[in-house]
Amino acid sequence: EEGIVLLKNRNNLLPLDSSRIRSIAVIGDNANRKHAHGGGSSYIKAKYEVTPLEGLKKVAGSKIRLNIAQGYSMSDSADYKKLIKEAVSAASNSDVALVFAGLTHVALNNNNKWNGWDNEGFDNNTWELPWHQYELIQAVVKANPRTIVTVISGPAYSLSAFADKVPALLYTSYAGMEAGNALASVLFGKTNPSGRLAFSYPANLNDCAAHAQGKRQYPGVNHVVQYSEGVFTGYRWYDSRGINPLFCFGYGLSYTTFSYDSLIVSKPEMGSTDSIVATVHLRNTGTRDGAEVVQLYIHDDVASVIRPYKELKGFDKIFLRAGEKGVVRFIITKAELSFWDKKKKGFIAEPGSFTIMVGSSSKDIWLEKSFSYK
Repeated sequence: EEGIVLLKNRNNLLPLDSSRIRSIAVIGDNANRKHAHGGGSSYIKAKYEVTPLEGLKKVAGSKIRLNIAQGYSMSDSADYKKLIKEAVSAASNSDVALVFAGLTHVALNNNNKWNGWDNEGFDNNTWELPWHQYELIQAVVKANPRTIVTVISGPAYSLSAFADKVPALLYTSYAGMEAGNALASVLFGKTNPSGRLAFSYPANLNDCAAHAQGKRQYPGVNHVVQYSEGVFTGYRWYDSRGINPLFCFGYGLSYTTFSYDSLIVSKPEMGSTDSIVATVHLRNTGTRDGAEVVQLYIHDDVASVIRPYKELKGFDKIFLRAGEKGVVRFIITKAELSFWDKKKKGFIAEPGSFTIMVGSSSKDIWLEKSFSYK
């Protein structure tokens, strides 16, 4: 449950109110697919695995009708137009439409080869979602504006084709044996989502460091790939180039809201054997209990080498009831200020001014305070 990330929730479509909903369209091959039994070295023999459809059935019971449609198929011979037509029919005749999209782990095929899109041992040729899923989602949301999309995958794949069209969007990786129950719990509000992205979701493939610097980076020249981005990977790359990803590192929404009230630094300067305590005061300003992930980044104001604009140095999840206040503390030592020095072949921290930046994601920084390192 804590790993499910709510990326979008326009007009508070989520959580679903089971007392007011009479029918739900459940669409997508991933609604009824198990993932534990594939992926190469991630292959496990799970005792059981609850699919999203099974989890929804437990919540819906006999009170909510589930209109089920496959939506898409991994088979190249499948009639995708027919599958989309069936999905549109299910969505049109339901109060809400749930689309379970994304990728899959699958078992070995008859030729003893992995035939999924999320396995080790090979690269995919595109970062677009396969199996006509964009056409499916666009058709479903046109048929039912109350469409919620859950993307199930390992890496980030292109969501730009529908992210601005759907009112609600969630991301979950392969969530294990209780995945279906966890998703149902989040969708119906028994659990308030508190997951955060562990990577940046790019808006365009060419925004990524590996694709923005020419063929030497990717796919390489003469079978040689140069990793010339250095330390500028992930959110560090986007910060350095002023690029806004579709969804940034550390991002995730909640069914409640939080206010970052103050940041208190224990003293204005520290030395190599010293430490500073950064104390963050925050409040749950919404009407639901929930958890917030407080993130601490540090910016080196002046450095002798090129460094990322800010780097994550700590994070903590705090649960607060509606209206409750809370405190999160971070201890900052020399280690949090250090970087690798090529000449000295070790980590060093340079004297100077540093800025503590506290927020709810790499882009949403709410509080800042400076201190000196002597």
